[in-house]
Amino acid sequence: MKNLTKIDEYLMGKFSPKEEASFLNEVDTDKELQEELAIAKRLINGVKAEARLNLKSDLQKIHESINPSADSSSDEESTSPIRKLESPQTRRRWMPWLAAASILLVLSLFWFSSRPINTQKLFAQNYSPYDLSLAVRGDAPSAKLMEANDLYRQGKFKSAIPIFEEIVSETPAQQLIRMGLANSYLENNQLEKAQQEYETIYHSNDPLLKDQSIWYLALLSIRQDDLPKAKTYLELLTNNPKADRYEEAKSLRKKLK
Repeated sequence: MKNLTKIDEYLMGKFSPKEEASFLNEVDTDKELQEELAIAKRLINGVKAEARLNLKSDLQKIHESINPSADSSSDEESTSPIRKLESPQTRRRWMPWLAAASILLVLSLFWFSSRPINTQKLFAQNYSPYDLSLAVRGDAPSAKLMEANDLYRQGKFKSAIPIFEEIVSETPAQQLIRMGLANSYLENNQLEKAQQEYETIYHSNDPLLKDQSIWYLALLSIRQDDLPKAKTYLELLTNNPKADRYEEAKSLRKKLK
C-alpha cells in the first residue's frame, strides 16, 4: 500500500524519463513493489478489457482471483502473479490497496474518457508563428520584406498582413513569405484565409514547408474544433518518421481521443 502513489504516477505517465528509469530499477530489486505493480496492471487490464457496462463484472473477477473458492482454482490461475496472494494473511494486507486502487482506476477511466478536450488550450500549447528568418537572409532583402518581418516578429500581425499580401501578389511562388501571411491571418482570426494559404503551400510541395503547412493545418483544425480533420493531418506526419514536426505531431495525436 505504501507504493500506491508511485505506481499510480508511473502508470499514468507522470514520471520524467529519469524518474521512470529509477522506478523500474527499484521494481527489479523490490519484491513487494513487483507484486503491487502486477496487481495494478491486472486491474488496468480488467478495466480496459470490457466496456463500461461490464466494468462491475471485471472488478468482480479480479476480486475472485484474490479470494478464490476452494473448488475454483486452476493450473492457469496458479501461475498468475495474483495467485501469490492466496494466503489469508497476504490477502488481508492487500485488500485495502486493492480497494483504493480499484476506486482510483475506475474514477480515472470515467474522468479521462468523458472529459471534453479543451481545443483552444491545446491549440495555444502547440502553436507558435513560423520563424521567417530565412526569408530575410541574403544580400539585399527588400525594404518591404524587412518591414513585414519586423512587424511579424513584434507580434503586429494585423499591420504585417497588407505588406505580406503585396509581396505574395508580386512573387506568388515565394512560399516562405506566404507562410508569414498565413500565420498573420491566423493570429488575426482570419481563419478561412489562413487555411487557403496553408493549403496553397501544401500543394506547392515545397520541400522546406510542406510538412510545416500540414502541422499548421492540423492546429487550425483544432482551433476550429474539427478534431477528425486534425487527426487526418497529424497522421500525414506521424506516418513518416522523417517528416518535420514528426515528434510533435506524434505527441499531439495522442492527446486527441
